[in-house]
Amino acid sequence: LAKHKTMGHIPVSVFILTRNEEANIAACLQSVDWADEVFVVDSLSTDRTVEIAEAMGAQVYSHPFEGYPQQRNWALDNLVFSHEWILMLDADEQIPQALAKEIAQVVADNRQDPAGYYIRRRFFFLGHYLKHGGLDTSWLLRLFRRGRAKVENRPINEHVILDGNPGYLTQPFDHIDQRPFSDWIAKHNHYTDLEVEEYLQETLRGGYQGTIEARFWGNEPERNRWIKQKVWN
Repeated sequence: LAKHKTMGHIPVSVFILTRNEEANIAACLQSVDWADEVFVVDSLSTDRTVEIAEAMGAQVYSHPFEGYPQQRNWALDNLVFSHEWILMLDADEQIPQALAKEIAQVVADNRQDPAGYYIRRRFFFLGHYLKHGGLDTSWLLRLFRRGRAKVENRPINEHVILDGNPGYLTQPFDHIDQRPFSDWIAKHNHYTDLEVEEYLQETLRGGYQGTIEARFWGNEPERNRWIKQKVWN
């Protein structure tokens, strides 16, 4: 693979989490070829993930996987970001060009607020865009200023805790996992184990410290957590 072409050197630092993502990482990296700086934090992949990422110009760091929030926070604490704005992605996510243009406009604005931005996620499954089931209204805080964000410490369904006021971007990003269906089944079998651990911690062991609140009249992550704990569980 040749190194990807740079569209514009937008002053954004991107970091991507990977583990055996050779089916997804090239498309993910290609979708952020406009960013001036791209890191890949790899959890000891045994496939061609690191080889592909390095060939496409990403700075690759290896760190053993301890958990999703631990991995993200390790990246936030240890990577030397050159830019004020950080974009956090998984390897099976992609940034469409319309969103890249909107991010460029945001980082060019010198105002102190917002400290970060929620971005709507479009979920694709087996080549089809899922419009229903609540997935189309999923907003995640993925773009934020350096030093203004941490990821709450929970085994799954973790949110970014922002030091400051958030904003909302109008353009979505895409979740497109190109691995085999068997991988999807294995991943969600693992997720169910993590969901049980989270449920027991919340109901029998006093919950988690330093996380967002569960509030019906709160912001979207707080409302989603209230619905999950009071209705879904």
